Amino acid sequence: MLLGFARNPGGEALQNSGKLFSGALVPVDKKLAGIHGLRAAAAIIVMLPHVGFQLILALPHGSPAAMALSGFGVHLFFVLSAFSLFASHAGDENYPEYAIKRFFRIAPLFYAMMAFYFFTLGPQSISLAEFVLNLTFTFGLVPDALRSTVAGGWSVGVEMIFYALLPLILMICRKPGAFVVLASVGAVVSWGSYRMILDANPHREISMTNNPAFYSFSSNIAPFCLGLLAFAIYRSVRNRDLAAKVAAATSLALLILLIATPLIDETRTPNRPGAFILFALFATVTLWQALKPSWLLRTRLMQHLGERSYSLYLIQFPIIGTLHPLYKVIYKAVPLPGNWAYVICVGATVAIVAIAANVTYHLIELPGVNLGRWIVGRFRQKGPAPAVVNSNQPALVR
Repeated sequence: MLLGFARNPGGEALQNSGKLFSGALVPVDKKLAGIHGLRAAAAIIVMLPHVGFQLILALPHGSPAAMALSGFGVHLFFVLSAFSLFASHAGDENYPEYAIKRFFRIAPLFYAMMAFYFFTLGPQSISLAEFVLNLTFTFGLVPDALRSTVAGGWSVGVEMIFYALLPLILMICRKPGAFVVLASVGAVVSWGSYRMILDANPHREISMTNNPAFYSFSSNIAPFCLGLLAFAIYRSVRNRDLAAKVAAATSLALLILLIATPLIDETRTPNRPGAFILFALFATVTLWQALKPSWLLRTRLMQHLGERSYSLYLIQFPIIGTLHPLYKVIYKAVPLPGNWAYVICVGATVAIVAIAANVTYHLIELPGVNLGRWIVGRFRQKGPAPAVVNSNQPALVR
């Protein structure tokens, strides 16, 4: 979601205690505005179906718009994660250093949410085995624990597996053509895994919330591979204006193909061709916005929300779950209920979640990232001088 880091070889983030809660996950001068804005968009997209689900629970009739929304916003996060991490991984870091940064980027907020659910739902809400699996981020490897103890945490389990594999992938794939092959193989693996898991659990296909095929890493590898391909193209193109126009035109063509054909209804079927069109659309939009970001994604609001996208993602679930009384009030107050009332509910939800996310960003996310940077800096001070980093390489992730 996106879960990245910026280099800080000196470990100066904790030279004094005041810096523990200050700074930025991505320095302003070392980020791509389009990618940062897309993080915000992805976090908002994830909220849409969950608000709709609460409307169905809280109201006699659910919003038609909410019913039509599919829950694939997380897959945009997957594409952005792969794109961003590839951009920041120049090959000058050893694996322990990389792992430390990844851990301290993800673990603090995830552990805080684990504690929140533990104390609000009670000790009986999680078994010892589930606790250990979530504490070690290995729940993504266990079929019955794929969804995680933390609401929405299944995507963190998927991303952690990808993070572990990324250095190996980048050792093997060095030329642009290799990433084309990787994306093709990833699509086949995702398709085959989804079918195989469904065949083993046919009764779960009718419910996305109980469908292990939707939450497994193997069936979600395609978006990551497409994100890596998008960055491979990004760094290899020479005429960026032309490449941006081609990426924009391709995005539009894929969108038309998706919504103007029956493919829109084929995102959750066993073969789910619509899902793969959507993954490709996310990749082309990512490439397009990296090359030439739109004015909307460049706005201060979207950049602000993009910096806090991880918090926006994880804390939205308990907040949305408590807002259905507010949704009832909104539906009663709006003269023409339905889609407009749904839009107002989403707007109110985004505002409330954004306020809470700003708190967790400053109190949990930043301190965690700064602590990771400090630990890496200490290791570097004790070891040999770090390799020279190409200053022209964009540091896109946190």
